[in-house]
Amino acid sequence: MQLGNNMRTILLATLNFSLMPCSTTDFSIEPQTSELALEKIVKINIVKLGQASVGDSATKKECSNFSLTPAELQNFFEKTKSVSENDYRHMLDWSPCYVEGELVLSDMSVAAWAIHQYRAGSIVLESGKTIYIYCPECQANAFP
Repeated sequence: MQLGNNMRTILLATLNFSLMPCSTTDFSIEPQTSELALEKIVKINIVKLGQASVGDSATKKECSNFSLTPAELQNFFEKTKSVSENDYRHMLDWSPCYVEGELVLSDMSVAAWAIHQYRAGSIVLESGKTIYIYCPECQANAFP
């Protein structure tokens, strides 16, 4: 099949355009975050370190080294933001490794918290309300 010069030029231009990288596409989608609506934290208690949410022995062994220091937890709770439950469940990476504890708040209520290895977690208030949290900029030795 013979193509005319104009048709060949259009075909080559189309092929070149389709092979060009798209420089405006951003594949690093982050969930929408908002300020954490929580009473001031008075005390952070660590209850369990190196927990595994699945029961096989290999995962338990891998997770046994996951821990956060009191200073790392203080930093995490100072910087963390809240995310919607949908974003927490569908946009953030999940890890079976987590730590958990309690927060004593300025109104003297106690909230349970859990943070997993990929900088996300939850806070469960005494009322039963769950706040989902995420801190992509938080740094700790245990975070990848």
